[in-house]
Amino acid sequence: SDVFALAHYNIAYFYMKKSDYANAQLWFRKYIENEKNKELPQVYDSYTRIADCFFVLRRYEDAIEYYTKTIVAKKASPDYALYQKAICLSLLKQYNNAVIALNQVINDYTSSPFVDDALLQLGINYMSIEEYAMAINTFKRLISEYPKSELVRRAYLQLGLTYYNIDKNEDAITMFKTVIEKYPNTQEYKDAFIGLKNVYLDMNDVNTYYAYVAEKGKGISVSEREKDSLSYTVAEKVYMNGDCNKAITLLKEYIKQFSNATYTANANYYIAECLFNKKEYDEAYEYYLTVTNLNQ
Repeated sequence: SDVFALAHYNIAYFYMKKSDYANAQLWFRKYIENEKNKELPQVYDSYTRIADCFFVLRRYEDAIEYYTKTIVAKKASPDYALYQKAICLSLLKQYNNAVIALNQVINDYTSSPFVDDALLQLGINYMSIEEYAMAINTFKRLISEYPKSELVRRAYLQLGLTYYNIDKNEDAITMFKTVIEKYPNTQEYKDAFIGLKNVYLDMNDVNTYYAYVAEKGKGISVSEREKDSLSYTVAEKVYMNGDCNKAITLLKEYIKQFSNATYTANANYYIAECLFNKKEYDEAYEYYLTVTNLNQ
């Protein structure tokens, strides 16, 4: 029958519709084997669909093999195949090869609908290999060249993370606040608050974070338990860094702010240690005594 081979192709698509990717890739391969005319669009489409099946099955090396067949043929969406190959390479932690593939999407397929996706992934791959300046430039390019893309908010978020990684905290805060104030009701909005919290923790300034959440955090709140933990974390970090004067102030504020503070023993002990080192023995004694009187 003239449609004998094509029947395999259709069966393969039915398996894809059922999310049975193991059988789907098998039937696409059967179709290719049985199809006499290897130049038909369905043959090239099958290469891509086989690769997609392997991708979902997390068989990334096999996926790369079939995406490459589509790329070489330059038929049936080679830009998509190249982009997907880059994603596979990223997942295999072959970041440099992924960078090459993504740049090829951007430069060789300028009208492709995957260019903005490629820019975002390119920036993320630059972060993975610690090429932070290249990452920043790539995210900014996405924002400026594709302002209507839904990926812009993710680019701002990634910019915040990149600046945070290179200790440019003020720039990181600006990027996270941009996401929060421009893109409410999104996952990036929630993620930006997490990023913002980490920056303010590093800056030992959680009170500013609390105030910002109270002002801008629709659907975001900081529980008393979380405030307890964050405030103590900042004070402890200052103590561990050897700044006893500031640590005493922060630890005393922590004890005063939280009547049933989770880390009461630690806070009193660190204050006592600092006072002891400053030879302020009478006050140190009182804090040591507080620790010994705790029922724990």
